[in-house]
Amino acid sequence: MRRAVQHYSRAATIEAENGRHHLRLGLALLYTGETEAALDHLARSTDLEPARAAAWTAYSQALLQQREVDRALVAAQRAARLGPE
Repeated sequence: MRRAVQHYSRAATIEAENGRHHLRLGLALLYTGETEAALDHLARSTDLEPARAAAWTAYSQALLQQREVDRALVAAQRAARLGPE
């Protein structure tokens, strides 16, 4: 997973306005237990691509890991309203 973090980190640096890179980096960071760093990239992903349900779902998961239940619920509801991609 560390290689994934390195790969997606490079991609997010090269194409900083690409929400998918931030989403993938955020997920990789989340899976490695780096929740705070993941939150930054997942929030960036939702800013760049607010219509992407997967970004809101991942953001919600990271918020839950940080015990930010109210914010996680709002993010999950946003993902549900957007529906499947």
